[in-house]
Amino acid sequence: KKGMGLPKDQLTVRAELLERLKQRDQAMILYVSLLGGLWAFTFGGKTSDLRLLLIVPIIALAFTFLAVYHDLNIHYLNKYLKVRNGGWENSESRREYANGVGPRLYGFVQMLVFGGSSLAALLANVYLGFVGSEVFFFVFWWFSAVLTVGIFLMLVGVRLWRHQ
Repeated sequence: KKGMGLPKDQLTVRAELLERLKQRDQAMILYVSLLGGLWAFTFGGKTSDLRLLLIVPIIALAFTFLAVYHDLNIHYLNKYLKVRNGGWENSESRREYANGVGPRLYGFVQMLVFGGSSLAALLANVYLGFVGSEVFFFVFWWFSAVLTVGIFLMLVGVRLWRHQ
């Protein structure tokens, strides 16, 4: 079913939508891999300096921006297809999916991966007492904490905006 009976513009939008979905998922896989490497580097050496983990919120924020960018584009591409085509968007299967656990679970996973990893890195530094050891790390910890709050707010805000 190569064309599926859709006009060329809708096939192009559908292809773009599928590519955005792939890229969003690949970005999360890349972040998890990068995070795993960073944690392994931090704990794998002779000296485990957890202050290195304070860069996790900065990296997480970059990947959160990327994920949100793809989410917004996916939303608008879906909207375009909904207006132009009564097929999938108006089907019973789509309504069941939209009201089901899938989209909520993906949003939860994004918050857990991006926000949770940032929070874990911050708490590890608090637990081991690195926060107050030097002024630079104290300031950097608070900067990272603000970024972590921003990550959670951005992810929650996009979810609320999409479901208006």
